[in-house]
Amino acid sequence: MSRSHRSASSAGDLLIVGAGVTGMLIALSAAQGGWTCTVIDNEGVAARQSGHSHGYVHRGYAYLDAPKSFIESLSRSRLQWDSIIESTGVAPICREGHIGFHSPYVADRAARNWRRRGLAVRRAASVPRFRTNVTTWFLTDEPAYDFTSVLAELRRGLPASIRIVKAQAMHCETSRTGAVTALRTHVSGVGPWSFRAQAYVLAAGTGNSDISDQSFGFKGRGITRRSFMLVVDSPGLPLSSAILPGPESAGLFIVPRLRDDGRVVWLVSDFVSTGAQRAVGAEALGWFLGVTRTLQHTTDVLEDPSSRLGGYVAPKAELRTDPRRLDAHAFETLGHSNLVVASPTKLSLAPLLAAEVVQYLEQGVLRAPASTWERLLPGEVEPPMGLEHWMTTRLLPQEEFMHALRSGLGLQESNAGEPGRKGQVES
Repeated sequence: MSRSHRSASSAGDLLIVGAGVTGMLIALSAAQGGWTCTVIDNEGVAARQSGHSHGYVHRGYAYLDAPKSFIESLSRSRLQWDSIIESTGVAPICREGHIGFHSPYVADRAARNWRRRGLAVRRAASVPRFRTNVTTWFLTDEPAYDFTSVLAELRRGLPASIRIVKAQAMHCETSRTGAVTALRTHVSGVGPWSFRAQAYVLAAGTGNSDISDQSFGFKGRGITRRSFMLVVDSPGLPLSSAILPGPESAGLFIVPRLRDDGRVVWLVSDFVSTGAQRAVGAEALGWFLGVTRTLQHTTDVLEDPSSRLGGYVAPKAELRTDPRRLDAHAFETLGHSNLVVASPTKLSLAPLLAAEVVQYLEQGVLRAPASTWERLLPGEVEPPMGLEHWMTTRLLPQEEFMHALRSGLGLQESNAGEPGRKGQVES
């Protein structure tokens, strides 16, 4: 049969669904071992969960009661991130972070916990624009990055053993022996297509559960939660990250971004997320009212009438060894011998997860590297590079933004967005 009439081909040794941080790092780790990979994504590289992340590389300061094993995992993963990002030449948005507390007692308790976990304790001066009721500040060696820029540079330097295809994953075909035999997809510019590989990895974030449910009738242990991001554009914002993990502020979490004109924008969230059962509108209104009250209580930013606000939904997926507590990442096989479902609890842990997934596959799934594979399909296209979601978020005057929220019009679903100017303000 001629190539133009075929509807299936080899994806190489490994087929990865999801071109975000996790999927791309798994592909790079596999390529270092000599394996060929196809990465598919229906939207773009870093177009969803990776693009609405703070880009904050945690070492554990924000998690006051996390187990020591979790802190150790963050520290080990930080070293891997340093190596990966250094290879790209991408500079951090800010090199250090700040942790603030209203209560001196809670601050002292946090410092004792950090010392027990091997984290350095450094007092810091107050952060500009924060009120004096945040009494105690610490400095941390936790940088913040634009992960989409990191992935864009990694993509430019991909080895020939990795290709990325714009395609939507549809359904896993399986054999009676419990192995996945092919993944049915819809390839942009081609149509329905099945890819075959030695091993299959679902690294599609919130999309993992849908693919699992459609293919196997159950979603596995993955947790899908909904959170939100407030975008604040106000004159004179400092280029500083700030986390307030105490109970008074529900874990207020602020990371800066730079617009093209050099002006600083804040991405603001907190530690609150939900199981996403409620309607987005009602839930979003409650969250944004709460986080703006916290922002008013701890900073003077919203006193400036020229400040503009925007927001978007930021759903996230994760797998934990114990769903009842924040713990190191995990992956699962859903009972199939050559399938892995992977999703880190934090993007900070993605390098560790990628290495562990590839190690698992090399130990019992991957055999000899594929001798041939079809690199290009007729009409095949690569997915675009995603943008961070704040860059395409509509910004409004404060009262207008809250009115739009109450009317169900002020919130954007996170998506790949269209290329445009960083921090463009629309009214």
